[in-house]
Amino acid sequence: AAHRRVLSDGEYAAASAEGVDFAFDHGCQFFRADAPRFQQELLSEWLRKRWVAEWTGKFSSLRNDSTQSADFFGFPNHGPYYCGIGGMSALPISILEHAAFESKLQLKSGVRVAGTARLSSGKWLLSGTSGRAAFHDTAEEEAARVSPDALGEFDVVIVTDVSASMAGWHRASAGLPEEMASKIRGRSRICLFTALFAFEQPLPLDEAAFSAADDTLWFAARTRSKPGLENVGKYDCWTLVSTAKYAAAEIQRVPMQDPTTG
Repeated sequence: AAHRRVLSDGEYAAASAEGVDFAFDHGCQFFRADAPRFQQELLSEWLRKRWVAEWTGKFSSLRNDSTQSADFFGFPNHGPYYCGIGGMSALPISILEHAAFESKLQLKSGVRVAGTARLSSGKWLLSGTSGRAAFHDTAEEEAARVSPDALGEFDVVIVTDVSASMAGWHRASAGLPEEMASKIRGRSRICLFTALFAFEQPLPLDEAAFSAADDTLWFAARTRSKPGLENVGKYDCWTLVSTAKYAAAEIQRVPMQDPTTG
């Protein structure tokens, strides 16, 4: 889950900051709770604690004819849909902060693991970067000026993102040893691109979100339609999500790794 708030000068703001110009959920757009066990053991607690809320509004789909499918992970016909209140990243932040409060968990927010090494003792030594250098889209020249700091020694490492297994040129790389990275790198995943748009005047649309039966566009959502974001941002912000077909073709057309600089 990823949520980004941006000031008028382009600087990033905290995920809960007020008075920002732009706000977008640019990763996961919503989640569903179809399984009864999930509803009973997790969703009910998250709703009670106001970590999430049901996302309501006018949902629709764009299709040339009724035979086309515009289904986006069960949207718009298999709700209800839920979002973190104040942005999708609010849910994992709330879960982690609660776990840190209830236990001895040490939470290092704003830190990206950049190096993983196995010590002779069997423990794992992690190093990481923080600040702007931790962001994926920070300029390479700026990020390269920051040296990773030691984060500590750990008994177990859990990898939750396939991108962490990429080589060091990839900004999301966690510097995993090849014997570990090779077991993760081949796992299948769906690549999607997002484009973020902001309009000075609200678009004359009633829709909170819509899916599309299109080769390029798969889904679009209005930030202000989501719970806790009704009055965030000066502009009418929209997140557009591509189809997997389009993303795969673009990655093939424009390699992520620069052939000259690496």
